[in-house]
Amino acid sequence: MIKKLRRKFIIINMSLVSAVLIFFFIALCLSTHTRLRLDTENAALAALQFGGIPGGFRPEIGLPGAKPGGDMARNIPTFYVRVSDSGEILFADFERVSITNETAAEAVKQALESNQRRGAIRDLGLRFVREALPNGESSIAFADMSAEQSGMRRLVVTSLVIGALSLVALFFVSLFLARMAVKPVERAWRAQQQFIADASHELKTPLTVIMANTGVLSAHQNSLLSEHMQWIDSTASEAVRMKGLVENMLELAKGEGAREAVILGAVNLSDILTNSLLSFEPVAFEENVSLTGDVQPDMEIQGNGERLSRLFAILLDNAIKYAGNGGSASVTLRQSGSHILLSVSNTGAVIPAEHLPRIFDRFYRVDESRSSVPGGSFGLGLAIARQIAEEHGAKLWAESSAEAGTVFTVQFRK
Repeated sequence: MIKKLRRKFIIINMSLVSAVLIFFFIALCLSTHTRLRLDTENAALAALQFGGIPGGFRPEIGLPGAKPGGDMARNIPTFYVRVSDSGEILFADFERVSITNETAAEAVKQALESNQRRGAIRDLGLRFVREALPNGESSIAFADMSAEQSGMRRLVVTSLVIGALSLVALFFVSLFLARMAVKPVERAWRAQQQFIADASHELKTPLTVIMANTGVLSAHQNSLLSEHMQWIDSTASEAVRMKGLVENMLELAKGEGAREAVILGAVNLSDILTNSLLSFEPVAFEENVSLTGDVQPDMEIQGNGERLSRLFAILLDNAIKYAGNGGSASVTLRQSGSHILLSVSNTGAVIPAEHLPRIFDRFYRVDESRSSVPGGSFGLGLAIARQIAEEHGAKLWAESSAEAGTVFTVQFRK
Protein backbone atom coordinates (compact mmCIF):
# COMPACT_ATOMS: atom_id res chain seq x y z
CA MET A 1 0.00 0.00 0.00
CA ILE A 2 2.81 2.43 0.88
CA LYS A 3 4.61 1.75 -2.42
CA LYS A 4 1.39 2.29 -4.34
CA LEU A 5 0.78 5.57 -2.51
CA ARG A 6 4.34 6.72 -3.19
CA ARG A 7 3.98 5.80 -6.87
CA LYS A 8 0.69 7.68 -7.12
CA PHE A 9 2.28 10.74 -5.52
CA ILE A 10 5.10 10.72 -8.07
CA ILE A 11 2.69 10.27 -11.00
CA ILE A 12 0.43 13.12 -9.86
CA ASN A 13 3.38 15.41 -9.16
CA MET A 14 5.03 14.63 -12.52
CA SER A 15 1.73 15.08 -14.37
CA LEU A 16 0.98 18.45 -12.80
CA VAL A 17 4.47 19.85 -13.32
CA SER A 18 4.62 18.44 -16.85
CA ALA A 19 1.33 20.15 -17.65
CA VAL A 20 2.73 23.44 -16.33
CA LEU A 21 5.94 23.01 -18.36
CA ILE A 22 3.97 22.21 -21.52
CA PHE A 23 1.78 25.26 -20.98
CA PHE A 24 4.79 27.56 -20.61
CA PHE A 25 6.51 25.85 -23.56
CA ILE A 26 3.49 26.52 -25.80
CA ALA A 27 3.19 30.09 -24.51
CA LEU A 28 6.91 30.69 -25.14
CA CYS A 29 6.72 29.26 -28.65
CA LEU A 30 3.67 31.33 -29.54
CA SER A 31 5.14 34.57 -28.19
CA THR A 32 8.51 33.94 -29.87
CA HIS A 33 6.86 33.02 -33.17
CA THR A 34 4.81 36.22 -33.03
CA ARG A 35 7.92 38.31 -32.34
CA LEU A 36 9.94 36.67 -35.14
CA ARG A 37 7.03 37.04 -37.56
CA LEU A 38 6.73 40.72 -36.71
CA ASP A 39 10.48 41.17 -37.24
CA THR A 40 10.21 39.63 -40.69
CA GLU A 41 7.15 41.70 -41.56
CA ASN A 42 8.84 44.86 -40.30
CA ALA A 43 11.79 44.12 -42.55
CA ALA A 44 9.38 43.81 -45.48
CA LEU A 45 7.64 47.05 -44.44
CA ALA A 46 11.00 48.83 -44.37
CA ALA A 47 11.81 47.52 -47.83
CA LEU A 48 8.37 48.64 -49.03
CA GLN A 49 8.87 52.11 -47.61
CA PHE A 50 12.32 52.64 -49.11
CA GLY A 51 11.79 50.59 -52.27
CA GLY A 52 12.91 52.21 -55.46
CA ILE A 53 15.08 54.81 -53.73
CA PRO A 54 18.64 54.85 -55.15
CA GLY A 55 21.15 53.19 -52.81
CA GLY A 56 18.49 51.04 -51.15
CA PHE A 57 16.91 51.64 -47.76
CA ARG A 58 18.91 52.65 -44.71
CA PRO A 59 17.10 51.72 -41.46
CA GLU A 60 17.11 54.42 -38.82
CA ILE A 61 18.48 53.16 -35.51
CA GLY A 62 18.06 55.03 -32.24
CA LEU A 63 16.64 58.17 -33.85
CA PRO A 64 13.36 59.82 -32.82
CA GLY A 65 10.54 58.53 -34.98
CA ALA A 66 12.71 55.76 -36.43
CA LYS A 67 11.04 53.91 -39.28
CA PRO A 68 10.00 50.23 -39.02
CA GLY A 69 12.67 47.66 -39.51
CA GLY A 70 15.45 48.58 -37.18
CA ASP A 71 18.34 46.22 -36.67
CA MET A 72 16.36 43.12 -37.68
CA ALA A 73 15.38 44.78 -40.99
CA ARG A 74 19.06 45.33 -41.74
CA ASN A 75 19.88 41.64 -41.13
CA ILE A 76 16.92 40.05 -42.94
CA PRO A 77 17.29 39.76 -46.76
CA THR A 78 14.51 41.63 -48.60
CA PHE A 79 13.62 42.67 -52.14
CA TYR A 80 11.09 45.04 -53.63
CA VAL A 81 9.02 45.03 -56.82
CA ARG A 82 6.45 47.29 -58.41
CA VAL A 83 3.92 45.57 -60.67
CA SER A 84 1.19 46.68 -63.04
CA ASP A 85 -2.47 45.88 -62.63
CA SER A 86 -1.91 42.89 -64.94
CA GLY A 87 0.86 41.48 -62.77
CA GLU A 88 3.80 42.52 -64.93
CA ILE A 89 6.94 43.50 -63.00
CA LEU A 90 7.68 47.13 -63.81
CA PHE A 91 10.52 47.67 -61.35
CA ALA A 92 12.57 45.37 -59.14
CA ASP A 93 15.18 46.07 -56.46
CA PHE A 94 17.31 42.96 -55.78
CA GLU A 95 20.30 44.71 -54.18
CA ARG A 96 19.91 42.92 -50.83
CA VAL A 97 19.32 39.41 -52.19
CA SER A 98 20.45 37.05 -54.87
CA ILE A 99 17.33 35.72 -56.60
CA THR A 100 16.41 34.50 -60.08
CA ASN A 101 13.80 36.24 -62.17
CA GLU A 102 11.72 33.05 -62.23
CA THR A 103 11.62 32.84 -58.44
CA ALA A 104 10.76 36.54 -58.17
CA ALA A 105 8.00 36.15 -60.74
CA GLU A 106 6.55 33.16 -58.87
CA ALA A 107 6.63 35.11 -55.60
CA VAL A 108 4.80 38.02 -57.20
CA LYS A 109 2.22 35.70 -58.75
CA GLN A 110 1.39 33.98 -55.42
CA ALA A 111 1.28 37.32 -53.57
CA LEU A 112 -1.21 38.74 -56.08
CA GLU A 113 -3.33 35.59 -56.09
CA SER A 114 -3.66 35.65 -52.30
CA ASN A 115 -5.49 39.00 -52.41
CA GLN A 116 -3.99 39.77 -48.97
CA ARG A 117 -2.12 42.83 -47.84
CA ARG A 118 0.22 40.67 -45.75
CA GLY A 119 0.94 37.00 -45.96
CA ALA A 120 3.47 34.21 -46.30
CA ILE A 121 4.60 32.06 -49.20
CA ARG A 122 5.66 28.89 -47.41
CA ASP A 123 7.11 26.97 -50.34
CA LEU A 124 9.45 29.88 -51.18
CA GLY A 125 10.14 30.83 -47.54
CA LEU A 126 9.03 34.44 -47.98
CA ARG A 127 6.76 36.92 -46.25
CA PHE A 128 5.31 39.79 -48.22
CA VAL A 129 3.69 43.15 -47.65
CA ARG A 130 1.60 44.60 -50.49
CA GLU A 131 0.48 48.17 -51.00
CA ALA A 132 -1.87 49.36 -53.77
CA LEU A 133 -0.82 52.52 -55.64
CA PRO A 134 -3.26 55.18 -56.96
CA ASN A 135 -2.54 54.39 -60.65
CA GLY A 136 -3.62 50.75 -60.24
CA GLU A 137 -0.11 49.50 -59.79
CA SER A 138 1.06 47.64 -56.63
CA SER A 139 4.21 47.75 -54.56
CA ILE A 140 5.24 44.46 -52.99
CA ALA A 141 8.13 43.89 -50.59
CA PHE A 142 9.35 40.41 -49.73
CA ALA A 143 11.40 39.32 -46.69
CA ASP A 144 13.21 36.04 -46.21
CA MET A 145 11.74 33.75 -43.49
CA SER A 146 14.96 31.79 -42.92
CA ALA A 147 15.88 33.66 -39.73
CA GLU A 148 12.34 33.26 -38.41
CA GLN A 149 12.26 29.53 -39.16
CA SER A 150 15.75 28.83 -37.82
CA GLY A 151 14.95 30.82 -34.68
CA MET A 152 11.86 28.72 -34.06
CA ARG A 153 13.77 25.50 -34.68
CA ARG A 154 16.47 26.49 -32.19
CA LEU A 155 13.83 27.45 -29.65
CA VAL A 156 11.94 24.16 -30.00
CA VAL A 157 15.10 22.02 -29.81
CA THR A 158 16.47 23.97 -26.85
CA SER A 159 13.13 23.86 -25.03
CA LEU A 160 12.77 20.11 -25.60
CA VAL A 161 16.28 19.41 -24.32
CA ILE A 162 15.84 21.63 -21.28
CA GLY A 163 12.35 20.21 -20.69
CA ALA A 164 13.62 16.63 -20.86
CA LEU A 165 16.47 17.38 -18.44
CA SER A 166 14.04 19.20 -16.16
CA LEU A 167 11.67 16.24 -16.13
CA VAL A 168 14.52 13.88 -15.25
CA ALA A 169 15.56 16.17 -12.39
CA LEU A 170 11.93 16.56 -11.39
CA PHE A 171 11.52 12.79 -11.22
CA PHE A 172 14.30 12.46 -8.67
CA VAL A 173 12.99 15.46 -6.71
CA SER A 174 9.49 13.92 -6.78
CA LEU A 175 10.92 10.61 -5.62
CA PHE A 176 12.59 12.33 -2.67
CA LEU A 177 9.47 14.37 -1.85
CA ALA A 178 7.28 11.27 -2.14
CA ARG A 179 9.39 9.47 0.43
CA MET A 180 9.27 12.47 2.75
CA ALA A 181 5.53 13.02 2.28
CA VAL A 182 4.60 9.36 2.72
CA LYS A 183 6.68 8.89 5.87
CA PRO A 184 3.92 10.14 8.25
CA VAL A 185 1.39 7.94 6.45
CA GLU A 186 3.77 5.00 6.66
CA ARG A 187 4.30 5.58 10.38
CA ALA A 188 0.54 5.85 10.93
CA TRP A 189 -0.09 2.71 8.90
CA ARG A 190 2.56 0.74 10.79
CA ALA A 191 1.18 2.06 14.09
CA GLN A 192 -2.29 0.94 13.04
CA GLN A 193 -1.00 -2.50 12.10
CA GLN A 194 0.84 -2.72 15.41
CA PHE A 195 -2.26 -1.54 17.25
CA ILE A 196 -4.37 -4.27 15.64
CA ALA A 197 -1.74 -6.91 16.39
CA ASP A 198 -1.38 -5.79 20.01
CA ALA A 199 -5.14 -5.57 20.52
CA SER A 200 -5.58 -9.06 19.10
CA HIS A 201 -2.89 -10.35 21.41
CA GLU A 202 -4.44 -8.70 24.46
CA LEU A 203 -7.92 -9.98 23.62
CA LYS A 204 -6.65 -13.48 22.91
CA THR A 205 -5.71 -14.20 26.55
CA PRO A 206 -9.08 -13.43 28.22
CA LEU A 207 -10.96 -15.12 25.36
CA THR A 208 -8.82 -18.25 25.75
CA VAL A 209 -9.46 -18.31 29.49
CA ILE A 210 -13.21 -17.78 29.03
CA MET A 211 -13.40 -20.57 26.41
CA ALA A 212 -11.43 -22.93 28.65
CA ASN A 213 -13.66 -22.17 31.65
CA THR A 214 -16.86 -22.69 29.67
CA GLY A 215 -15.41 -25.96 28.39
CA VAL A 216 -14.82 -27.17 31.93
CA LEU A 217 -18.35 -26.16 32.97
CA SER A 218 -19.85 -27.88 29.93
CA ALA A 219 -17.99 -31.08 30.77
CA HIS A 220 -19.50 -31.15 34.29
CA GLN A 221 -23.11 -30.22 33.60
CA ASN A 222 -24.46 -32.52 36.31
CA SER A 223 -22.22 -31.11 39.05
CA LEU A 224 -23.36 -28.54 41.58
CA LEU A 225 -22.77 -24.89 40.69
CA SER A 226 -20.95 -24.31 43.97
CA GLU A 227 -18.31 -26.86 42.98
CA HIS A 228 -17.23 -24.76 40.00
CA MET A 229 -17.31 -21.23 41.36
CA GLN A 230 -13.62 -20.79 40.65
CA TRP A 231 -14.28 -21.23 36.93
CA ILE A 232 -17.22 -18.85 37.06
CA ASP A 233 -15.23 -16.23 38.98
CA SER A 234 -12.34 -16.60 36.58
CA THR A 235 -14.66 -16.13 33.60
CA ALA A 236 -16.25 -13.05 35.17
CA SER A 237 -12.82 -11.60 35.97
CA GLU A 238 -11.59 -12.10 32.43
CA ALA A 239 -14.82 -10.63 31.03
CA VAL A 240 -14.36 -7.51 33.16
CA ARG A 241 -10.74 -7.34 32.06
CA MET A 242 -11.72 -7.63 28.39
CA LYS A 243 -14.45 -4.99 28.85
CA GLY A 244 -11.88 -2.56 30.27
CA LEU A 245 -9.56 -3.21 27.36
CA VAL A 246 -12.31 -2.60 24.80
CA GLU A 247 -13.42 0.59 26.56
CA ASN A 248 -9.86 1.93 26.58
CA MET A 249 -9.43 1.12 22.90
CA LEU A 250 -12.69 2.87 22.07
CA GLU A 251 -11.64 5.90 24.10
CA LEU A 252 -8.37 6.13 22.19
CA ALA A 253 -10.10 5.74 18.83
CA LYS A 254 -12.80 8.24 19.73
CA GLY A 255 -10.29 10.79 20.97
CA GLU A 256 -8.14 10.55 17.82
CA GLY A 257 -11.14 10.78 15.52
CA ALA A 258 -12.86 13.70 17.24
CA ARG A 259 -10.09 15.62 18.96
CA GLU A 260 -11.34 18.95 17.67
CA ALA A 261 -14.82 18.26 19.06
CA VAL A 262 -13.67 18.49 22.70
CA ILE A 263 -15.51 21.42 24.27
CA LEU A 264 -13.23 23.62 26.36
CA GLY A 265 -14.23 26.13 29.01
CA ALA A 266 -12.95 27.68 32.20
CA VAL A 267 -12.15 24.89 34.68
CA ASN A 268 -10.57 24.87 38.14
CA LEU A 269 -7.70 22.36 38.09
CA SER A 270 -7.32 22.59 41.86
CA ASP A 271 -10.90 21.43 42.51
CA ILE A 272 -10.74 18.63 39.94
CA LEU A 273 -7.44 17.32 41.32
CA THR A 274 -8.66 17.53 44.94
CA ASN A 275 -11.72 15.44 44.08
CA SER A 276 -9.52 12.90 42.31
CA LEU A 277 -7.26 12.63 45.34
CA LEU A 278 -10.26 12.00 47.61
CA SER A 279 -11.47 9.27 45.26
CA PHE A 280 -8.10 7.48 45.27
CA GLU A 281 -7.44 7.58 49.02
CA PRO A 282 -9.32 4.27 49.58
CA VAL A 283 -7.41 2.71 46.67
CA ALA A 284 -4.10 3.81 48.16
CA PHE A 285 -5.15 2.48 51.56
CA GLU A 286 -5.97 -0.95 50.11
CA GLU A 287 -2.62 -1.05 48.28
CA ASN A 288 -0.79 0.01 51.47
CA VAL A 289 0.52 3.13 49.73
CA SER A 290 0.90 6.54 51.36
CA LEU A 291 -0.84 9.16 49.18
CA THR A 292 -0.15 12.87 49.78
CA GLY A 293 -1.12 15.99 47.89
CA ASP A 294 0.02 19.61 47.75
CA VAL A 295 -2.51 21.49 45.62
CA GLN A 296 -2.23 25.26 45.14
CA PRO A 297 -5.78 26.66 45.13
CA ASP A 298 -7.61 28.38 42.28
CA MET A 299 -5.48 27.15 39.40
CA GLU A 300 -7.68 27.75 36.33
CA ILE A 301 -7.25 26.98 32.62
CA GLN A 302 -9.39 26.53 29.52
CA GLY A 303 -10.19 22.82 29.45
CA ASN A 304 -12.72 20.03 29.69
CA GLY A 305 -13.40 18.98 33.27
CA GLU A 306 -14.44 15.41 32.44
CA ARG A 307 -11.37 14.75 30.31
CA LEU A 308 -9.03 16.32 32.86
CA SER A 309 -10.55 14.21 35.61
CA ARG A 310 -9.80 11.16 33.45
CA LEU A 311 -6.19 12.34 33.02
CA PHE A 312 -5.69 12.76 36.79
CA ALA A 313 -7.28 9.36 37.45
CA ILE A 314 -4.89 7.63 35.05
CA LEU A 315 -1.81 9.24 36.56
CA LEU A 316 -2.95 8.59 40.17
CA ASP A 317 -3.90 4.99 39.41
CA ASN A 318 -0.54 4.42 37.72
CA ALA A 319 1.37 5.98 40.64
CA ILE A 320 -0.43 3.93 43.30
CA LYS A 321 -0.30 0.70 41.32
CA TYR A 322 3.47 0.76 40.87
CA ALA A 323 4.53 2.46 44.14
CA GLY A 324 4.99 -0.96 45.69
CA ASN A 325 3.69 -2.33 48.98
CA GLY A 326 4.49 0.20 51.70
CA GLY A 327 5.55 2.76 49.13
CA SER A 328 4.36 6.32 48.64
CA ALA A 329 2.81 8.52 45.97
CA SER A 330 2.61 12.31 45.99
CA VAL A 331 0.84 14.93 43.89
CA THR A 332 1.69 18.64 43.54
CA LEU A 333 -0.06 21.36 41.59
CA ARG A 334 1.61 24.77 41.40
CA GLN A 335 2.13 27.76 39.16
CA SER A 336 5.47 28.18 37.41
CA GLY A 337 5.70 31.42 35.47
CA SER A 338 3.06 31.41 32.74
CA HIS A 339 2.42 27.68 33.19
CA ILE A 340 0.75 25.40 35.69
CA LEU A 341 2.69 22.26 36.59
CA LEU A 342 1.13 19.02 37.78
CA SER A 343 3.58 16.46 39.16
CA VAL A 344 2.61 12.91 40.13
CA SER A 345 5.47 10.92 41.65
CA ASN A 346 5.81 7.50 43.27
CA THR A 347 8.38 5.17 44.71
CA GLY A 348 8.93 1.70 43.32
CA ALA A 349 10.99 0.23 40.50
CA VAL A 350 12.91 2.73 38.37
CA ILE A 351 11.89 2.90 34.71
CA PRO A 352 15.04 2.34 32.59
CA ALA A 353 16.04 5.33 30.50
CA GLU A 354 15.64 3.43 27.24
CA HIS A 355 11.96 2.80 28.05
CA LEU A 356 10.99 6.39 28.95
CA PRO A 357 10.47 7.64 25.35
CA ARG A 358 8.04 4.77 24.65
CA ILE A 359 5.95 4.47 27.80
CA PHE A 360 3.23 6.65 26.24
CA ASP A 361 2.90 4.33 23.23
CA ARG A 362 -0.22 2.18 23.03
CA PHE A 363 0.14 -1.32 24.53
CA TYR A 364 3.69 -0.59 25.64
CA ARG A 365 4.69 -1.98 29.03
CA VAL A 366 8.05 -1.80 30.72
CA ASP A 367 7.34 -5.06 32.53
CA GLU A 368 5.34 -7.53 30.42
CA SER A 369 4.56 -9.62 33.50
CA ARG A 370 2.29 -6.86 34.82
CA SER A 371 -0.34 -7.64 32.20
CA SER A 372 -0.96 -11.09 33.62
CA VAL A 373 -1.44 -10.13 37.26
CA PRO A 374 -4.65 -8.86 38.83
CA GLY A 375 -4.99 -5.16 38.22
CA GLY A 376 -2.26 -5.37 35.61
CA SER A 377 -1.95 -2.79 32.89
CA PHE A 378 -2.98 -3.07 29.25
CA GLY A 379 -0.50 -0.39 28.26
CA LEU A 380 -3.25 2.02 27.16
CA GLY A 381 -3.67 4.31 30.17
CA LEU A 382 -0.64 6.50 29.54
CA ALA A 383 -1.47 6.68 25.83
CA ILE A 384 -4.90 8.04 26.78
CA ALA A 385 -3.28 10.46 29.22
CA ARG A 386 -0.99 11.83 26.53
CA GLN A 387 -3.96 12.18 24.19
CA ILE A 388 -5.93 14.19 26.78
CA ALA A 389 -2.90 16.40 27.45
CA GLU A 390 -2.55 17.12 23.72
CA GLU A 391 -6.25 17.99 23.55
CA HIS A 392 -5.53 20.77 26.06
CA GLY A 393 -2.29 21.95 24.44
CA ALA A 394 -0.32 20.60 27.42
CA LYS A 395 2.96 18.71 27.54
CA LEU A 396 3.28 15.38 29.36
CA TRP A 397 6.58 13.69 30.11
CA ALA A 398 8.12 11.24 32.57
CA GLU A 399 11.36 11.06 34.52
CA SER A 400 12.64 8.22 36.65
CA SER A 401 15.63 7.84 38.95
CA ALA A 402 16.55 5.95 42.11
CA GLU A 403 16.76 9.20 44.09
CA ALA A 404 13.52 10.93 43.01
CA GLY A 405 11.49 7.90 41.97
CA THR A 406 9.21 8.09 38.93
CA VAL A 407 7.67 11.50 38.20
CA PHE A 408 5.02 12.28 35.59
CA THR A 409 4.72 16.00 34.82
CA VAL A 410 1.98 17.84 32.94
CA GLN A 411 2.66 21.41 31.89
CA PHE A 412 -0.53 23.43 31.23
CA ARG A 413 -0.69 26.88 29.66
CA LYS A 414 -2.66 29.41 31.70
